[in-house]
Amino acid sequence: MKFLGDALKLRMSQLIPAENVQRFRHGGDWSHPGLPNAYNAGMQQHSSEVAIQFDELVNHDLSAISRYVDKLVEDLNAQFQRMMYATISAACDQSGNVVDALSAGGPIEGFAAMLETIRFSADKHGNVQRPQIHLSPEAFERFRRAQESAPPELLQRIQQLDEIRSAQAIEEEIQRKARFARYGEAP
Repeated sequence: MKFLGDALKLRMSQLIPAENVQRFRHGGDWSHPGLPNAYNAGMQQHSSEVAIQFDELVNHDLSAISRYVDKLVEDLNAQFQRMMYATISAACDQSGNVVDALSAGGPIEGFAAMLETIRFSADKHGNVQRPQIHLSPEAFERFRRAQESAPPELLQRIQQLDEIRSAQAIEEEIQRKARFARYGEAP
């Protein structure tokens, strides 16, 4: 079970950094103490079924273990991804933080509109963390083609928005750290 758990954590870390993952403890509740109105999808069950053939056991086929674990990880990770994207979509719908690329005029115009509505974050060292963008291969290809044919003014506007959002993220982190006495002072 530990091997399976570690394999799942590794796969999940491709989408969500380990420091951003919370674990449910028996008797607890999914909630955010600082944001009581935050979207809460609740508990969702994920399951998978695998079978090891009797002949594999009799013949001491140890590769069956890795096939067993790989199948479990693949099934559970696929369910996790569907749940994650559905939860993100529902949270964005609830907050109204949604941009329609078609209404905006196309993928690049939608990207610029998205940059106007979101905030970047910065870590305690001032390194700006830009949002991740997840696209299907088809959507990525449309985005890439639209980017290649985008007018230079639009690309320049996107660059300006990136610089503005980055500066805001750094300033917000400086202000956040200033609320704590002696944060970052030399000993």
